[in-house]
Amino acid sequence: MSKRLSVVSSIRKKLSIASCALILVLFSAQLSWGHHEGPVDDPSYGPTNVVSVTPVSYEVARGSILAVNVAIDFTDLLLGGTFHLGYDPAVIDVLSFSFAPNDTPPMATSFNPSYDGAFITWGWFGDAPQFSISGSHLIGTLVLVSDEIGLATLTTSGVAAGVGAGPLAGPGYANSPMTGIPLTNITYESTYFYVVPEPSTGLLLLLGLLLLPLRSLR
Repeated sequence: MSKRLSVVSSIRKKLSIASCALILVLFSAQLSWGHHEGPVDDPSYGPTNVVSVTPVSYEVARGSILAVNVAIDFTDLLLGGTFHLGYDPAVIDVLSFSFAPNDTPPMATSFNPSYDGAFITWGWFGDAPQFSISGSHLIGTLVLVSDEIGLATLTTSGVAAGVGAGPLAGPGYANSPMTGIPLTNITYESTYFYVVPEPSTGLLLLLGLLLLPLRSLR
């Protein structure tokens, strides 16, 4: 009788451990949904001009490749300019950045890495009126990998005059159409994603904990 009670107590203890592990796995999954900072999905909130950065997934296994889209959604006309894409090179290893095809190709494109990310220059659309465009456009796709487990962030921000091609600007004056007038009403968005261990590791741990009580009954 004493031995049976001991076995039951052991099963309860191991089930409790397994339950805690399951809760931790579910909590981690909830966190790994990720987050996108910037305008919320509220029709009453509508920024005029947005530079966005969006990963194709908000969770990536350590050592796996992740693609991140960099885009604009502008109501005002955009001539072109430079903005900063921020990330920690010690955490994120950028494999490539490719500019997307565009119905109105930009005459100026460059991706210049820096100590805290990269500077992206994009614009001056030769086939467009005033060399400018508006609307939603994919600038390009960043391909990266990370071996550091945890939170990884990506930000976008404006630059000062003299950096790259200067801040993002609208069309210039008639006598100097290629020299734009800097836009001041731009929302620069940021985002983050989670780098997690290989999915099989957590699942095997959970399965092992769940099977422990069954072994004790033999």
